[in-house]
Amino acid sequence: MSTLANRAKHILAAIALIGAGLAWFFVGRVEKRVSQLERRHPSLDGEGEVTLNVTQVQEAEDGASAEVSPATVFERLTVLGFTSEVVVMDNQPNGKNQATKTFTVEIPRNTTHVIPTIQGFASAFGRITDHADGTFRFQVNDHHLGLEVKHIAVTAIEDTTATLEATMLLRDINGDDQWTGFMHVLLLFLGR
Repeated sequence: MSTLANRAKHILAAIALIGAGLAWFFVGRVEKRVSQLERRHPSLDGEGEVTLNVTQVQEAEDGASAEVSPATVFERLTVLGFTSEVVVMDNQPNGKNQATKTFTVEIPRNTTHVIPTIQGFASAFGRITDHADGTFRFQVNDHHLGLEVKHIAVTAIEDTTATLEATMLLRDINGDDQWTGFMHVLLLFLGR
């Protein structure tokens, strides 16, 4: 073998050795970083338990239906109008309990059904720092997501108003972190 070929062989061996050393160094750094992240935010599979009532129509304390919109309607109804609302769940201290907001909207006369839908939402660990003019600014914290709940229900329909209840929850495994959020709700008014 010529000296040139021998030198090339040694140079390639040196490059391979340097590459292996760099790979070992970077893998070690990645392992160290993952270990640091696990210490800061441990993955606790299966720990922590949260119970939610997810029945379609919940009952009020007196036994009456708390949600007034029926699950199924088989009759001809007319669309009387629609509107949208933004419901802000201001900065919540922790995720131990669901946050609930009740709000009232004006409805057209002869409304018999109000169909609420969630058109969009945002929730985050941290807090909303500003929400002027429909623009939301969040100060966000890094946490594992354990459970997220969004629910909107019609609780009363009167002659010219309807009352709705919006519920949200965001929590990690222990539920001790501050959170915030909003939901954009579209309301469809139906009648005969």
